[in-house]
Amino acid sequence: MDAQNHQATTSVFTRTSAWVAERVGEGMIHIRQANNHLEDAVVIPSIIAMCSLVVILGPRAVTAQIPVGYAGYDSAQITLRLSELSKPTENIPQTEPLLNRELEKLDSETISATQVIAQSQRDYKIKIDQVDKAKLETQTAIKKLVSLDCSAKSSDFEAASRSFDRSQAVGYTMINDYGLKDVVDITPFYTPAPISAFFDGKLSAVSACSQFKELYDAKGQGELSAAFDKIRSWFEDATRANVELRDKATQLLTALKQRRAAVLEKLASSTPQQEISSRLSMIVLILGGFSVAAILAVRLFASDIQMEWVASGQLIQFVTVSILLGVILILGLSNILKENTLGTLLGGVAGYVLAQGVGKSAAREASRGRGRDGDGASGAAV
Repeated sequence: MDAQNHQATTSVFTRTSAWVAERVGEGMIHIRQANNHLEDAVVIPSIIAMCSLVVILGPRAVTAQIPVGYAGYDSAQITLRLSELSKPTENIPQTEPLLNRELEKLDSETISATQVIAQSQRDYKIKIDQVDKAKLETQTAIKKLVSLDCSAKSSDFEAASRSFDRSQAVGYTMINDYGLKDVVDITPFYTPAPISAFFDGKLSAVSACSQFKELYDAKGQGELSAAFDKIRSWFEDATRANVELRDKATQLLTALKQRRAAVLEKLASSTPQQEISSRLSMIVLILGGFSVAAILAVRLFASDIQMEWVASGQLIQFVTVSILLGVILILGLSNILKENTLGTLLGGVAGYVLAQGVGKSAAREASRGRGRDGDGASGAAV
């Protein structure tokens, strides 16, 4: 009985496990299908977008461009900036924040202009020489192949073919490296079919030689020579563009240095003004405190001295002259007053102080002398 119950339980458990496993398997299948659909939904639009970009931007990407700029600077931008800096010492900002911002901009432009000068040193002369050499070697190899006796040794044909293929490959490589497919037809630089078949072992030297002669008797060397000339012309144009760009960048660098020197000079001259402006309230408090302290300090002296200083106006003159001298010195240090004006004001203040001191002293002495003479006459009369 127990064995039967055990077998029934085992059977039910087995069927249940099989059902669960089946459902899990179906679930995994659905998950894989969903993932596939998701990948298709993401990948297919991406592929379409990339293809669209290739269609739109492809011609621009592969078009050979004469170098017009480096380091974020092209010839038009340099020309525009040169026109803006035609008078580099004019229109200098007046405030310190704007001066610092202008200085940062000039430093960044100076770095870019220096990079342009360095990168535009390339004149492609080596490439032009390589093109001329490859063209000459190709022409020599063709003449040798055309004049070759096809029934002669196969090694002669193979050596001439290898030389032709090497020199021809120079043009092929330059077109690909510099993106010249829209400027130069690359077809003339493909290995001729007879030579390619000979290298692959599909044609004998005699057959390949004969077919090559027939091919170049009909075609000639004009197409290949013209292709080499177009490559050479592109390198010449690129060299001229680099020279023009380098000259403009050099002019720009000079203008930037002049502008930077003017900004630094303005920044140095404006710094004292900025400091005084920021501390103006403190300066006013100091001058006011000094005036009050000078007036109160009179009370430290005897009454007759106090009366004479106040009655003669010397106290007010002292405070006034001290304040004036402080203000003149502050304006002079901040470069608001220039040398001539500063000297005139200081001379005027000094002359006023001396005149008041000597004049007042002489007047008091005369007054005291008259007083003494009056007292003496009164005594004699008595």
